[in-house]
Amino acid sequence: MDYAIMPMTSNEAVVVSQWHYPGRYAFYDWDADPDDLDELLQSVANDQGKYFAVRNQSDGLVGFLEFTVGPDIVEIGLGLAPEPTGRGLGLSFVQSAIEFCRQRYQTKTLRVSVAHFNQRAITTYQRAGFRIASDVYRKDANGGTFEFVDMILVLEPKGIPLVNSLSIRNIVLQEISVGALAGNPQWDLGSQAKDAFSRLEAKLSTLKGRKFYGIYDGQIYRAAVGLFREDTAEGMGLEPLTIAGGSYVTCRLKHWEQYIDRLGDIVQWMMESAPWDSARPTVEFYRSHDTLDLWVPVLG
Repeated sequence: MDYAIMPMTSNEAVVVSQWHYPGRYAFYDWDADPDDLDELLQSVANDQGKYFAVRNQSDGLVGFLEFTVGPDIVEIGLGLAPEPTGRGLGLSFVQSAIEFCRQRYQTKTLRVSVAHFNQRAITTYQRAGFRIASDVYRKDANGGTFEFVDMILVLEPKGIPLVNSLSIRNIVLQEISVGALAGNPQWDLGSQAKDAFSRLEAKLSTLKGRKFYGIYDGQIYRAAVGLFREDTAEGMGLEPLTIAGGSYVTCRLKHWEQYIDRLGDIVQWMMESAPWDSARPTVEFYRSHDTLDLWVPVLG
């Protein structure tokens, strides 16, 4: 779905202010909160650049966007018109808002505050890459006190073709037993990895069927191989090691060797996207010769 996003006019602000939603979604009616309504109309009249109208060719005015820009984060407010709501436009609408924000504000982090009862919206934001970043909290809004939750999206580095295009995702791993060889901590990370994998491969009679991992604790890089049932790490001349189970965030890189100089940027982005567990190392899983999965441990 293609959307045109333009600064909101005063006439469009009046139209948006008159939208009414059914049932509990009447929470989103602008006239439910006179202060919010006045802020919308005055901001647009004064051309403050905060509100934007969203249109498509088939439906005309289908929604609005609101941006509050800080030094490190952009707060997003957005809403679909009542008529297209529930027609499956939510994900494409949010994705368009993300891309617009990326291009206009050059920011790394987006945040949205969502009414906790609106699980439909929360699910849509999660599908677009946002993650819940707060406990449920209460605040005054629209003439009452309601529960909210904050969600954030840390945008991926430019020029990196991630397989799950907008975001990383959560996984839960079981422990993985491996045999490993450590790099020289006095060397840079790239030199450690190259040397450790070269020595590891020299110890294996065949690479066929093997699963390979890179494990980095912030100082030492270890090249590791998954163990077959009949293997022992000691018998292979390797250090026995266990990749800890638990919660991780992951992303997948195709043709990863083209972007080897950017791996540090990607891992840093992943660490910023969720509460990073610094007690466990980050892990590279070499899924195939050209596909790399990055695993960053997170709390929870």
